[in-house]
Amino acid sequence: MSASGAFSLDLPQDVTAEEAVAIRTEWQRVLHQLVDQIRSWVELEEGWKITDLHQAEIFEYPFGVYSVPILTFKTPEGRVIVEPAARNLGGKGVVEMYVLPTLRRVKMLHNIAGVEWQILTDSGISLRQPWSRETFVQVVSDMLAADL
Repeated sequence: MSASGAFSLDLPQDVTAEEAVAIRTEWQRVLHQLVDQIRSWVELEEGWKITDLHQAEIFEYPFGVYSVPILTFKTPEGRVIVEPAARNLGGKGVVEMYVLPTLRRVKMLHNIAGVEWQILTDSGISLRQPWSRETFVQVVSDMLAADL
């Protein structure tokens, strides 16, 4: 946050409409790729099942209104929701993953310059694990098993 209290965006102030559309389109492609990857991992886990995949509209400056995929799946221990939050936070795209009924969550940050996803706890601590099926399954399992 800047001294004036406004959030600092890592996009130039003079982003053209065409540039904003290109950035938004690339972010949507990354989100669909992530959801496809997670869907394939969920399908490999015994007792895990996709229960919903739908599009929702979000508004984000300077991209305007755009649609994002929201994925819900269930495990024997509970439900998990994967929901994009924003493309424009600190120059990284952010997707939240939370579990029901506890609402425990992690943030998945996409390094826009690369292809890696970084997982952060609610307190901002990086798990420092490579993005992989094993990491994903372990994080989901740990969130679902955490005591209230």
